[in-house]
Amino acid sequence: MLILLVLLAAPVDVTVPAELRAKTCAPELSGVTWVPALSRYLAVSDDTGLLDTPSWHAPWLFTFDAKGVLDPSPTVLEGIDTLDDAESITPGPPGTFFLATSHTTTKKGKSKPARRQLLWLALEGKRLVVKGGLDLTSIGMDRLVTGQEDELDIEAIAYREGALYVGFKAPLDASGHAAIARLENIVGAFDKVKPAAIVGVVWARPKLEVADAAQGVTDLLFLPDGRLLVAANAPKSGKPDGGGAVWLLAKPDAKPVLLHRFLGLKPEGLTLSPDGKQLVVVFDRGQDPAQWVQLAVPK
Repeated sequence: MLILLVLLAAPVDVTVPAELRAKTCAPELSGVTWVPALSRYLAVSDDTGLLDTPSWHAPWLFTFDAKGVLDPSPTVLEGIDTLDDAESITPGPPGTFFLATSHTTTKKGKSKPARRQLLWLALEGKRLVVKGGLDLTSIGMDRLVTGQEDELDIEAIAYREGALYVGFKAPLDASGHAAIARLENIVGAFDKVKPAAIVGVVWARPKLEVADAAQGVTDLLFLPDGRLLVAANAPKSGKPDGGGAVWLLAKPDAKPVLLHRFLGLKPEGLTLSPDGKQLVVVFDRGQDPAQWVQLAVPK
């Protein structure tokens, strides 16, 4: 395994205004992308709203500015009633985005539709409208990745050249390799009249390992030259890794290069800064304030 570590800037808390704190639990930033039309970062959170109120798991996203200050009101996803365990968001065809939830069961072992969603979103002015939705478990993603029926933990998506790439935090294979799948015909699959069949292949099986602990994929970000950045953390059922990492994958069969290690933190979202010169990483810290950091883009 080739390792390339650089001196890190220290992650800092995102700023949560009091008006937003009154509406929702602490945003658990688990996916992020920069939206030029809004001049804002757009982020997804595992949970939204206030527990034991009608707002719990409301279909909300969060926006924050280039200084890490969250806006006082969430952005409503128009077209759905509930969003649960949102994990990743990525730009799609112009003016659209894809959003994925984990597709996992709840802590009580229940399978809920709100947790099994791949959504296609359109930005209309400042509104985000749901164009369509898919349940990735219904197209056999588990058999594609493991060859059998298995619970998946989907925490990463990225769109490039007409295909959607899906990264799995779990399961890992017997040797500790993670999986990244490529789904062709993804836009056509949302056609309401004649949906296209999704063609899926396992694109890469990188081994992401720190301190003898295997990691799964928590976000994906393609650089303009086609190289892939991978955020990673240990799966919930795996050996603790002591902190997540960001890796560089030059091509599907290349050895992953360890770029950054974050002791005690879980990197869960990757995007580029507005000028494309910085890598932005967000960290989900549960009920503690989410954090973020800006780092140099690897050369």
